[in-house]
Amino acid sequence: MLRAGRARTHQRRTGRKGAAGLTAIALVATSFSLAAPSAAADGSDLRVPLPQTISTPQVAAASGDLTVLDLGTGALPNLVVAAPDGTTTPLDVPWLADGGITDSRGGTLVAAEPGFDDTGDYTDVFLTDLAGGTTAEPVRLPGSGFEAADPQTAVYSDTGGYHARELGSATTHDLEYTAPTSGDPYVQVGLAGQDVALFTALGYTASGRPAEGALDVVPLSGDAPTLGRVAVTGLMDAILRDGQVVYVTATSTNLSLCFRSTADATAWAAPPACIDSKAPGSADQRDSWTTIHAGAGWLYWSLSSGTGTTDYLVEGTDSPETLVPVKTDDATTLYPAGDATHLLATVGEGADGYVGTVGANGMITEQYGYPGVSTTVDVLELTPDRVTGLDERPEAGGSDLQAWQRTVSPSAIGEEERPFPRALDVGTSGARTLLDDGSKLRLYDRGNLVRTLAKSKYGSLPGLISGPYYPAYTLSYVQALRVDGKELRKATIRGLFGSLILMRTNASLGRYDVYDLVTKEYTRVNVPVKYRLQGFSLGGLWGDWAFGYTFDSNFVPYTLAINYRTDQVYERYGLPVDYGDSFVAIQYYDDNDDLALEVWNPATQATESIPDLDWGAVVSDGTARLAYSTATELVVRTLDVAPASPPRLLGVIAPASVNLITSTRSWKPEFDTTKALDAGTVTISNAAGEVVRTFDLDASEDGSIRDVVWDGTDEAGLDVATGTYTWQLVVPAADGSGNVTRVDGGSDFGDPAEGTDGVQGSIAVIKAYLGTVSGSTPKVSDSTPTVGQTLTANTGTWSPTDVATSCQWRRTTGAGTAAIDGATECRYKVDPADVGAKLSVAVTGVADGWRTTTKTSSLTYKVKKASFTQKPTPVIDVTTPTVGDVLTATPGKWEPAPVGLTYKWYKVKKKKKKLVSPASADPTYQVQAGDVGYQLRVKVTGTRDGYNTASRYSKLTAKVPAP
Repeated sequence: MLRAGRARTHQRRTGRKGAAGLTAIALVATSFSLAAPSAAADGSDLRVPLPQTISTPQVAAASGDLTVLDLGTGALPNLVVAAPDGTTTPLDVPWLADGGITDSRGGTLVAAEPGFDDTGDYTDVFLTDLAGGTTAEPVRLPGSGFEAADPQTAVYSDTGGYHARELGSATTHDLEYTAPTSGDPYVQVGLAGQDVALFTALGYTASGRPAEGALDVVPLSGDAPTLGRVAVTGLMDAILRDGQVVYVTATSTNLSLCFRSTADATAWAAPPACIDSKAPGSADQRDSWTTIHAGAGWLYWSLSSGTGTTDYLVEGTDSPETLVPVKTDDATTLYPAGDATHLLATVGEGADGYVGTVGANGMITEQYGYPGVSTTVDVLELTPDRVTGLDERPEAGGSDLQAWQRTVSPSAIGEEERPFPRALDVGTSGARTLLDDGSKLRLYDRGNLVRTLAKSKYGSLPGLISGPYYPAYTLSYVQALRVDGKELRKATIRGLFGSLILMRTNASLGRYDVYDLVTKEYTRVNVPVKYRLQGFSLGGLWGDWAFGYTFDSNFVPYTLAINYRTDQVYERYGLPVDYGDSFVAIQYYDDNDDLALEVWNPATQATESIPDLDWGAVVSDGTARLAYSTATELVVRTLDVAPASPPRLLGVIAPASVNLITSTRSWKPEFDTTKALDAGTVTISNAAGEVVRTFDLDASEDGSIRDVVWDGTDEAGLDVATGTYTWQLVVPAADGSGNVTRVDGGSDFGDPAEGTDGVQGSIAVIKAYLGTVSGSTPKVSDSTPTVGQTLTANTGTWSPTDVATSCQWRRTTGAGTAAIDGATECRYKVDPADVGAKLSVAVTGVADGWRTTTKTSSLTYKVKKASFTQKPTPVIDVTTPTVGDVLTATPGKWEPAPVGLTYKWYKVKKKKKKLVSPASADPTYQVQAGDVGYQLRVKVTGTRDGYNTASRYSKLTAKVPAP
């Protein structure tokens, strides 16, 4: 749903308070007339508790063993009172929005809240009993000079000096104090539940280092001080404690923590008891800073510089004892608060985190684990069938926000689902969810990840998605984009509704136009001169309405609603939060000074108040409902003031044509509308108006249609003729408000009263090649092939990217070139039949819808016969033969097998050999009488088709002896 920016609405109490009335002014063109608003009946609410998570608390205050924890993460605190066992009680206080805690002691929490009324500025001081949780009526101090307050007294200043107000009796005393006149010191006032106040005057040198200061203990009764002013060189800070003043001084080499008794004038004037230390890493100690706080029997002293902090616990109440360092790490925060029994700390995060107390040895002991708390919702998105959100539930090692969604029906909010990663921002429209995960945009459709989109380096705005469109920042403008990645119009875009953008076209004249990204048509938004003179801004668009705000001469805010088609202009007190179909949610300060929320229909002037005051993350679905969060609940409210108008078509993403030449041809449109839809139809008609195909549509709870796929055939399954066809969408809203209309509310055909109206568009049916496949000339891996070698075809690069390639090896001889049977792989083992021929490979590229292309490599050199890789020396089994012996030759293993082997036997004498046995496959020979006196040997010859013939001789035997 479109919103005008995403201000985190739980940080919303920043608007100016005022007493402006809530009368709505209806402006028709530029004539002004008053119209009395009518109150709508209460809407119906669906509510579910927000998920619980472990808090990351801060200690807001403490007194004794009771601790006030702030469990909130937004602008407003979420205060609870924690007992020593970790049991918590909500603390509901009236000053939460604009006030702050000033003290906590004796079981009482003190807070001050500034304000103004017809008499001028004032400060209300509140006292809250921590044990009972009750807050007394405030004591009002005049002016804006509030200084300090404890449970008994408040001190404020004005042009007449300083004054003390007794909170119990409301008696006021003028205090006897005048600040030092030299050096223009800064004066701070300290109270500690006593009958005196400490006035500390801090002086500074021109370079900002501490100079001479002064300490004054002044009775709150208005009596003259009995203790004289004490000048202190290098004074940095001071606090009042029971019976003493504790302060810190600085020299170039040391920081000193000093105790000065207030028992009487003599003790006050005596030299203080001091102990020295140094801030870490600070060369000149006057450049460091320090904090001191007095609890119940302990003192906290923190020393800091630009390189670090050292924290000390000082036990005792009369004089400085040993400084005990407090053992902390980066996951520890110390909280010196009120008159707590112990110095408090928070340690760690999540389920392992705890609130602890600091012991006398400086070690932190766990007191109780962090309390559970309802998660804080930062972002909500609402569509007809679901609510999507981002909240602050932590994740171990994670960052960003927890993303989730819940189904929404007329009667219930569904269980939480978390189908998305953690995210920075999210937007929804119809079936679409656009999520910023920090590095990219993720587009989901009905929960399925469709694609990722690049983020603009200047910032994308997924929360403003409307149908298939969303905006993103550029260097100077805002650009409208489509979720398929198409870049559209750049302009000063202020709002987006489907294909319509609201853009400022002339800043100096306050001129705005509504531009249709599809039709390229403009419509001027006519803004009355009144608003152009006093200043205004438009920042939202829904249907026929542009929304924005203006301020009157007293800076009181008003929401503007302009129907740019009828030129009607309306205004109402308050600032717009979110918009919809003829309604706008407005935040305003009510008569009780609470920031309230109402929904206003400018056309009817009807209003509807939202009952919750702790609302946040407000969003509408644009048509009928509003979602928001409270401190503990998720709320979805059906609006009574929202009109029942027909749904609008936000946009269509669809192919421009169907190409019958392709086997995967399909026209699959994506329709996005503003409402849940009932069953309907999409029809395809030819140029003569004859319907060639009808698609029945199921009901759609999210208002999107995804179930139409047309393959270019008619009802009989036959291809239609080429030409221009018209699609028509006729589908009614589930709430009975009518059929889907164009984004501008109009109909392309039919009668709305008869339910035959709808929207249409065109689609071309073609039968044409998409182009010709292109590819590189293939290369053969070796241009000098031999028999038995495996050659590889390098097919190169082909386009389009889905090309399928196949290979055919060819043999070229003097008789010509012919394809080699069966050689259709891109690897080929050279055959003996290739000897003397040249080889090549032809690669054919095929792509659906493209003309086929064949590329042929260069010819290799003539194929040569191969040589045997192994030709072992044969061995004769009898090396000392005699006449009659049968000799056997072992040839060894010839490679590559199989190899045909033949044997010839020879007798040798004086290096002359005579063949005694012709070539034979028989490896045996019987020694004859004629062999006496000769040595014998065998010759083994290997042959194979396509290989060079090779022979090997054995070694000679011994001479054959005479018998």
